[in-house]
Amino acid sequence: MTPALRHAVLAVFMAVAVAFALPTSAQEPLEFYPITPCRWIDTRVEDCVVGGGCYEGPFMDGETRKYLVQAAAVCPMTSRWDQPIPLGARVLIVTIAAVEPTNRGHLLAYDASLWDRPRASTLNFQPGQATSNLAFVALGQDLGPGFPIGPDLAVYARVADGGWTHVVIDIVGYLMPAERMK
Repeated sequence: MTPALRHAVLAVFMAVAVAFALPTSAQEPLEFYPITPCRWIDTRVEDCVVGGGCYEGPFMDGETRKYLVQAAAVCPMTSRWDQPIPLGARVLIVTIAAVEPTNRGHLLAYDASLWDRPRASTLNFQPGQATSNLAFVALGQDLGPGFPIGPDLAVYARVADGGWTHVVIDIVGYLMPAERMK
């Protein structure tokens, strides 16, 4: 796929996904900021993730891990992109993959500030198959001065029969209000 075609496809997905990714009170014009795709998380690699802590191995059934994306997430496994996702980003655009799952299941990537997990999965997978999906994930927002910056993205794994799966996340872009970048 050519870069121009990839950006056109992402623009269509963005128009549809933004309507579902954000709460109605947060609906404001957002601008798409593409980046060269980069590997942010790979649970197969013993390394630390900027914004996500250090190696914890595969996701076990029922496990949730929370990550700090805004002003923290960079791609340590590649040298293509070393600038963090800016504070104020509303949506992270990722390719998320389940790799080497031991049984069928699903992954949820969602706003870490939500009290309840969403009911719709981000990715469904079958045992032994690497499966990926493009996802637009709403990010939790900074509450402002005086409040600590907490994790803004959560990933939850459900794997049948107490199984596990490795997770790979590549960042491909983000959405944020245009005036914050100027």
